Amino acid sequence: MKMQEGSVLPLADPQLIPRASDIGSKAIHLYEDVLIAIFDCFDTSESVGRTACASCSRPALRALWKNIGATLLPLYWILLPDDFVGAWVDRHGRQEQLEMYILKILKDVPWTDPAIWERFLLYAAYVHHVPFQGCLHTCEIPLVRSLVSRNGQKTFLPQLRSPAWFEAPHVASVLACLVSPSLTTVKLMINTLTPSAQVEEVLHFLPRLAPMISDLTIASSSPLDRSIPSLCSFGRLRRLSLPNHLLISDLSTFPWSSQETLMHLRCSTTGFRQLLHPNPAGHFDLPSLRLLYLGPTSTDDLLAIIEQLHAPYLRNLVIKVEDEDNYPSEILAQTVLLRAVSRASFVGTLTCFAFIVRSLSLIPSRDPPTTSTVVLDIIRPLSSLRALRELSVSYRTSDATLGTDDDILEVARAWNDLESLRLMLPSSKKYDCDGFPGLDSLAHLAEHCPRLTSVSIPLALVHPPSHVRSGDEGSRVWLPASHPLQSLRLSIRQWNDEVAPDVVARCINDLFPHLSTNGFHYRHPIPAIMALDHYKTKWILTMEAFQALKMGTGRGARDLEPLD
Repeated sequence: MKMQEGSVLPLADPQLIPRASDIGSKAIHLYEDVLIAIFDCFDTSESVGRTACASCSRPALRALWKNIGATLLPLYWILLPDDFVGAWVDRHGRQEQLEMYILKILKDVPWTDPAIWERFLLYAAYVHHVPFQGCLHTCEIPLVRSLVSRNGQKTFLPQLRSPAWFEAPHVASVLACLVSPSLTTVKLMINTLTPSAQVEEVLHFLPRLAPMISDLTIASSSPLDRSIPSLCSFGRLRRLSLPNHLLISDLSTFPWSSQETLMHLRCSTTGFRQLLHPNPAGHFDLPSLRLLYLGPTSTDDLLAIIEQLHAPYLRNLVIKVEDEDNYPSEILAQTVLLRAVSRASFVGTLTCFAFIVRSLSLIPSRDPPTTSTVVLDIIRPLSSLRALRELSVSYRTSDATLGTDDDILEVARAWNDLESLRLMLPSSKKYDCDGFPGLDSLAHLAEHCPRLTSVSIPLALVHPPSHVRSGDEGSRVWLPASHPLQSLRLSIRQWNDEVAPDVVARCINDLFPHLSTNGFHYRHPIPAIMALDHYKTKWILTMEAFQALKMGTGRGARDLEPLD
């Protein structure tokens, strides 16, 4: 029979996949002409063809069922009578409320047919990931328990590796029905109303039923502090994330074995002290730690942790500060904190550092320069971190300014090997003038940081570049045409008429010849609806000039996109 061009065939035997067209997930297909081209290269005798189909079927099934989506519904469909889903859709014209109807029907089905049950267990064994979205429905809980009972009180997901589970009061002990010894990653969200005894039960049976868990995330749906039991039973953890203010209710008096194996840790400073035990010298030894995310918390708490931390191989550090103190003490404490970071045990290995500051107090804006927060002055102690490749500073205080072109020059000379630089300040209700660098700062970065691929920075276009002002082309910073910058995101805090859009475009094109129009972005420093029209016009003209330059050099261009 002649095959129609462009038709598709399932990769696996249709009889091996239970009603793939009804499952609603993404089935794997290949065009017939591709299959024909493949099999034309081989012996297509009956025996060889049968072997080839069997060999392709198993990998295809594993790929199809490895991640079945956010529910177990595709598995439940296997237990339904033949053509049930198709008949439902034909009768109702949609799948609305179908899931609820299926759960109610399966609630009373005894599954006495051995063939159906064997097929169910076959496909359930392929499932590795189930990122549950929200809680299980009330109708699904007895169904899960019935399936486990039918399977001899063993989980019907023997290869489950990473569930994302929402623990609520009505799903008590259900997770224990699904956990398998192959489990390695668990993301546990705790409902606000879940009793502490129920949470304690979950954290007690998880390491017992799944001793190979190495990645654990525990979060609470409530922003308030919540207590959880000790995690000392998890002895093989490599990644631990406690993003909320979770407190340990029963502290252990002996060292935690995971303290030797932890590679990624995210928690508050309180959780840090409750989880870990200092050595006789008062230091927190984390010999395997590679990534640490601390906060949000006060500067003083963070300082105490950094001074006691001994993590000689730490590469990625994120510090999130939330302060309520008055203005002068905030600045001093943050500078002292960053000085401690620059002297820590990981000073020679730290390659990525993010510093996030958010003020909880409503401090009115002050007029710079006498009382404004100069961000580059605060981070100056970090200049000793010569191994830095990525630096991100996000300063969320109303009176923050960045610094001058000379400050950026100092940054560029301190970190010659930087690959990513992100300097982010909060939105403002007005366009500022003082306290922000100009186009010369980009020249400093281009000259002294030859590995930069991404830059995000606020600028004040008050004066043209130095070589334009002096009229001396010899003073221009001439750079090799191989600078790798791929992304430039600007926030223009001031744009005087003296700086023409074509000058801006030409300057950036000269400094970063490999920067395409797709990588050149602009964000308003104030809400876009409040932005001045002539600022929008200048940016449009800049992009048109930049696009024309790229088209003239043969590099990629894009259509203009709406402003943010």
